[in-house]
Amino acid sequence: MPPSSNDIIVQVIAITGIFLIVACFLLVYVNSYNLRKKRHLQEKKDMQQAFEQELMKSQMEVQEQTLQTIASDIHDNVGQLLSLTRISLSTVNVSGQPDKAKEKIEGAMNLLDTSIKELRQLAAVLHAENLLKTGLQHAVERELERLSKAGDYETAFHSTGNKTSLTDPQTELIAFRIVQELLNNTIKHAAASRIEISFDYSNEYLRISVADNGRGFDTTASMGSGMGLLNLIKRTKMIGGDLVLESAENSGTKAVLNFPVKTKSSNE
Repeated sequence: MPPSSNDIIVQVIAITGIFLIVACFLLVYVNSYNLRKKRHLQEKKDMQQAFEQELMKSQMEVQEQTLQTIASDIHDNVGQLLSLTRISLSTVNVSGQPDKAKEKIEGAMNLLDTSIKELRQLAAVLHAENLLKTGLQHAVERELERLSKAGDYETAFHSTGNKTSLTDPQTELIAFRIVQELLNNTIKHAAASRIEISFDYSNEYLRISVADNGRGFDTTASMGSGMGLLNLIKRTKMIGGDLVLESAENSGTKAVLNFPVKTKSSNE
């Protein structure tokens, strides 16, 4: 028995309703997907902006600390050397005591030579960007050479693995400043005679170790009270790395830094 017209109408209405429900479901799903995608992109954008702001803040902190270190060195080292030079020259009596005058002038010349060397070392600290044009490893090696030439430290440098770069130039600059600060801490506090740095490259990370044979310290106590160490850890994390300090009293100090490296694309 053929279906009646009423049955056909009911079937058409039912099929139409099903299509409308499916269409509404698809519209809701697509709209929900687009909203989630838009929200995800916005969150990603906000996170990127927050990261860039933190990175800029970290860069400014690094620059400020570098300038403070340089200002302190100029005041404590160069300023004192020049003051001693001035005092030495002001007491020179060429006519009355020629032998002593010659000795004082030679002493003043030595002080001036030391002042010039100190200023050149400070200039090298300021021109990190130029050093980094040939890579982070080269810049760190130059820092060790500077310390070695000063005659106060025995230094050593080691490198293993295939050399590569960090993710971008700004990251390398911050990493270099972190190494500089670690060396500066060694110079100021460790009473060390030997400093050793190693670069160990892998496909994903660069491990930098900075070790000395100084007096060492209690890392737990220093982490709780030393803002300098906390800032170093914060800056390391800001560029995607991590910092581990290994030290004990009278046993030297070793700082181990791990940084992500630039991965090569298939076209490289």
